[in-house]
Amino acid sequence: MISTETELRAEIARQNMTITHLAERTGMRREYLSARLNGHKDFTANELYSIGKVLCTPAWEIMRRAEQQCACAGLEAEKAVS
Repeated sequence: MISTETELRAEIARQNMTITHLAERTGMRREYLSARLNGHKDFTANELYSIGKVLCTPAWEIMRRAEQQCACAGLEAEKAVS
């Protein structure tokens, strides 16, 4: 199952950006951002918005991709059971 955090990490990698650089550009401490990317804490809407601006990918697009991956994974799981 794909989470918003996983999709954010994928987008960061697609853009050849480091978490340290993203943290600097968003004004977040690296440890703070890492805790969220690792799923230890939830992102706020404002944090997702800020990250989306830096990545030039709106927060809604990141969440849409994560949701789409979850839906695809669910369909594959249903096929495997039947």
